[in-house]
Amino acid sequence: MKFTGRLFTLIGLCMLAGMIYFTVNTSIFMISSVETTGRITDYVEADETGTDGVEKKVFYPVIEFIDMDGKTQRFRSEVSMDYEVWVFIKARESGFTNLLYKVPDIKVFYNPESPSEARAARSFADVRHAEIALGISSVIFLIVGLALLRYAEKRNQ
Repeated sequence: MKFTGRLFTLIGLCMLAGMIYFTVNTSIFMISSVETTGRITDYVEADETGTDGVEKKVFYPVIEFIDMDGKTQRFRSEVSMDYEVWVFIKARESGFTNLLYKVPDIKVFYNPESPSEARAARSFADVRHAEIALGISSVIFLIVGLALLRYAEKRNQ
């Protein structure tokens, strides 16, 4: 019981350290980045298994934007945007003439010194997804690990 508690606590601390690392890196990126608007120009389709164990198709947009030097930059988003890509597909099928399917603009943050370092940012979660996942997981592991250690300590008394 003590070993398991220590293991869970150690894993929780490692995840917490990872969360801090990603938080610092993302904060540095956001402070030094420039905000602009991009457009979806293509997409990458992937099969991923959801939390329920069911495999489904997800769509990662390829986004184009103009940097401060006037050059066109392209990148694939780290975050899937199924709805936005669905609208893009419908718009492309209609030859971009159907007003019902207006391809949405995507907020983009990029490093002005290296415009290829870019991130799509529809929401807080799009930018901070790694920190959120690691933070929640670390809290769960720490609570379970510390509870197991406390239980083992009480049991030995």
